[in-house]
Amino acid sequence: MRLIHGPESLRDLMADVCVVGSGPVGLCVALDLAERGLSVVVLESGLAAPNTEAQDLSNAIIQTPQHHAPMTLAVCRAFGGTSHLWGGRCLALDAVDFMQRDDVPGSGWAIGPGDLAAFYGRASAYLGAGAGGFVDAGSDLPLAAKGPIRCDQLERWSNRPLIARQLAQRLGACPRLTVALDATVVDLEIEAGSDAVKGVVMASRAARLSFRHARCFVLAMGGVETTRLLLNVQARFSNLFGSEGGPLGRYYMGHVSGSIADIQFSNPRFAEIFDYRRGTDAFVRRRLTFEHNVLTAEQLPNISFFPANPSLADARHGSGVLSAAYLMLAAPAIGRRLVPEAILQIMQISGSRRVGPHVRNMILDLPGTVAGLARLLRQVLCDRRSKPLLYLPSKTGNQPLRFHAEHRPNRDSRICLSQERDALGLRRVSIQMRFTDRDGIGAVRAHASLERALKEQGIAELVYRHAPEERAAAVVANAFDGFHQIGSTRMAANPGDGVVDADCRVFEFRNLFIAGSSVFPTSGQANPTYSAVALGLRLSAHLERQLKAPTAHRTRERLLQ
Repeated sequence: MRLIHGPESLRDLMADVCVVGSGPVGLCVALDLAERGLSVVVLESGLAAPNTEAQDLSNAIIQTPQHHAPMTLAVCRAFGGTSHLWGGRCLALDAVDFMQRDDVPGSGWAIGPGDLAAFYGRASAYLGAGAGGFVDAGSDLPLAAKGPIRCDQLERWSNRPLIARQLAQRLGACPRLTVALDATVVDLEIEAGSDAVKGVVMASRAARLSFRHARCFVLAMGGVETTRLLLNVQARFSNLFGSEGGPLGRYYMGHVSGSIADIQFSNPRFAEIFDYRRGTDAFVRRRLTFEHNVLTAEQLPNISFFPANPSLADARHGSGVLSAAYLMLAAPAIGRRLVPEAILQIMQISGSRRVGPHVRNMILDLPGTVAGLARLLRQVLCDRRSKPLLYLPSKTGNQPLRFHAEHRPNRDSRICLSQERDALGLRRVSIQMRFTDRDGIGAVRAHASLERALKEQGIAELVYRHAPEERAAAVVANAFDGFHQIGSTRMAANPGDGVVDADCRVFEFRNLFIAGSSVFPTSGQANPTYSAVALGLRLSAHLERQLKAPTAHRTRERLLQ
C-alpha cells in the first residue's frame, strides 16, 4: 500500500476503482479489489489519526437529539474511519430480514440471504471475527427443540476493531492499493445526459481538484456522509436519485434498543450461559432470539435479547470488578483512551463521581475484584483486545435484560439538506431520526412472547420496570441511535423506490456504486458492520467481473475520455 497526502498528490494517478472512504467497509472493499488484481485509489478525508479540523466537517444539525447521537460520536474522519469508535461486534443478518413482510412496509430486499452468505467467510477474515459460524448448538439452557425461542445464535467479536490495524499486514503487502489522506470529496463531476460519473471533486482550504482517472467510483463514506454528498448533487440535478422528494435521505434507520425489564432465571447457572467465551480466534456470546416462523406468524419485529451488567455507576450492584471498571473509565487518563467522551456520558461515567462506595465494593469483594481484573488483563495482553469485554453473571440469577430490535422503515425518518455550510462550502445535513409507537409496541409484544415461552419451560420470568400501559412509551422514549446509519440510500428494484439496484449500483450511472449499510432496505436486529462488509465484498466480486470482462478495455477508454 502506498500512502499519499492531499488532492495534489493524485494528479498523475490512474486506477480501475476509486473508493471514497477508508472505514471498515471502504477499506475492506478496496483491499479485496486490489487483491483481485485491480488498481485501487482510496480517498480519505481525514489524516492517519482523528483531528478536530477534519471531524468538524461532519457536523450536522440534529433535529431529534433525544434519539440521535452527536456526529462526534457517530462518525470519525481518519484512516480507518468509524472503526476508531467501533466495538467489534459482528453479526450476520437473518433470512427473515430479506423477506417482504405485510406488517413491515418497505420490507423485502432485491437480493436473498444466500447472496450475502456467500461472502461471510471473507468478511470474517477481513474483520478478524473468527472462522466459526454464527450458530452453536451446544447449550445448557433447557429449551424445547421445536420451541419458539432459541439460544444457539452467536455474536462474534473482533479483537482488533480498528480496521487499519487489523489489516495492516495485508495492506502493507498490496502494491496495487493507494490511499490518499486529507482528500475530502465534496462533489461528483456529472455531465447532463451522461450515464457515467466523470470524476469526483476534492477540496481543501487551498484548492479544488478533480480526480477523473478511474473506471468506477464506490462511495463508502458512511450512511450520513454518502447521503449528504448525493443530496448536494441532487440540489444541482433535481432529476437524480429518484428526484427531489424521492427515496434519497428517507427511511433513515438505526435500531430500537434498551432495557425495560430484568430477567430472573430459575437457576442462577443459566445466567452464565450468556457470558463471553474465548473461541479459537475470536470471542463469542449467545443471545436469545425467535424462530423466524414465530416472527412472521406473530408479526413481531426481528429482535434479540441478552442479559447485561447492571449500571457501572450505581455502586449498589456490590461487585468489586464492576466498581473497578467504573473507576478506570471515570479516570480521564484511562477512560478517554478506551472510550470516547460521548460514550462515557451515555454510560453515565462522566460528571460527579462518588468514589467511596466503589472502593468499598472492591474491598468487600476482593476475590471477585482480583479475578475480574485478571480476566480483563488477559484479554488485553493475551488476546490483544483493545476493548475488553465484561459480563458478570449474577449469583441470584437476576440480570438486566437488554433488547436490540429492528427499526421499522419510516419515510419521515430522514436526512435532508440545511442551509448551513461547512468550512469547504458543502451544505450540511439536518437529521430527523424518528421512532414511532409501532416500534415501541412491537418491542413490548416481543417481550411478552419471550416471557411466555421462558415461563412455560421453567427457565425464567421477566420483572418489568414499568406498568403495562407505560412500556411501549418507555421503549420509544429511550430509543437512541445514529451509529448504524441504515436505509437512506436504500436498495430497490426501481429508482422510484430506492437509490441503488441489486448490485449496489446507483440507478442513473453505470460506474457509480454505494457500499455500506445505507443501502439496507430494512435494519434487522443485527449490528450492520459485518453484513455491510459482506455486501461490499459482493460488490467487489461484481466489479472484478465487470472490469475484467473482454469488453472492459473499451469501457475503460470510454470512461476516461
